[in-house]
Amino acid sequence: MRQAGFTLIEMMISVAIVLVVSMLGYIAFSSSYEAIDLNQRMGALQADCRDAMRALSDEAQMAVKRAAPGQVLPAGAQDLRVNPGNPREITYVVPTANDGTAFSPVRTIRFESEDLPAAGLENGEFGNGRLDPGEDTDGNGRLTRQLVLINGIQRRVLGSATTLANVAFDLSADGSCLVVTMTAVTPIAQDSARMLRVDTESTIYLMN
Repeated sequence: MRQAGFTLIEMMISVAIVLVVSMLGYIAFSSSYEAIDLNQRMGALQADCRDAMRALSDEAQMAVKRAAPGQVLPAGAQDLRVNPGNPREITYVVPTANDGTAFSPVRTIRFESEDLPAAGLENGEFGNGRLDPGEDTDGNGRLTRQLVLINGIQRRVLGSATTLANVAFDLSADGSCLVVTMTAVTPIAQDSARMLRVDTESTIYLMN
């Protein structure tokens, strides 16, 4: 007659089942956590792009645009231009008088980045998002990636985004709109060979 209790084989089978169930639960939890973390990082990248675009638009939309065919700009005016040697930089002036007869000195908006391309890193075209040896060219002890407004001797950072990896400018065919392509990246994990990347394109209508 079979005595009450578990045999060794039954015990081993029970332990194996518990281990399998535990492993499946861990995998499900880990996958769910990674998905949540990925969504949060993606949301942060998109928020950084929106913040930078808002700050950029507030400045650039007031710029003087190219004169319409058959017309010329007033004396002292300059249409917004993308630096032909550096698509990360634009120069422009804004009206300083309501009648459009006086204009500011030339202003510059430039994207500056110390992050060098990271060979062998997925989405590492614009760097790895970390301060590596030899990259701290301004000596401030942190990785600099920012949009800067240069107005004479004054410099001001536009927006508070910390994940911007690239900002490139272009003009619409008629010169009335500034087309802005922004890229934000962040490491997926500290030891990961991949970068999470968001690319956005927006158009800013030039009002003057």
